[in-house]
Amino acid sequence: MAKQDKTEYKKRMGRPPGLTYTETVLVRLTKEAVALVTEWGEQQRPAVKTRSEAVRRLLMIGIASQKIDATKATRPGKRKQKSAG
Repeated sequence: MAKQDKTEYKKRMGRPPGLTYTETVLVRLTKEAVALVTEWGEQQRPAVKTRSEAVRRLLMIGIASQKIDATKATRPGKRKQKSAG
């Protein structure tokens, strides 16, 4: 009787394939800020499952609102010169 060929799947080390982020950014927050982020994330469930996801979403919301404001006003940090008079 001929020997059967067994198909062996080699397990890969590390995290399973899926959503990957290119870089890890560490942020220090006050206890109050952490509490606010956590509270916001809990209000957004089931869309936001983790605090990390809440931070990412809040960051993107802030950036999006900055872009909207930028179309209405001048660049942040630039003040209009007072006329000498």
